[in-house]
Amino acid sequence: TFIDRYLARGGDAGVGRLERARILAMLGRVPEAVGEYLMGLDAPPPPPAAWRPPPPRRNGRPGMAWTWP
Repeated sequence: TFIDRYLARGGDAGVGRLERARILAMLGRVPEAVGEYLMGLDAPPPPPAAWRPPPPRRNGRPGMAWTWP
């Protein structure tokens, strides 16, 4: 499934398991959903991102001024 591929590629285990729980619950598989939900809550946090986007430019678009610090 999509969630299995997401987790296999190093996706956030907490997010992946909570999303899987949501899907299982929508399919009526509530006992399985509860297990996935609890595993998602117990998943360790992901490592911090190595790349960060650059800060916004002050001479950017005038309509985006509200986003500037």
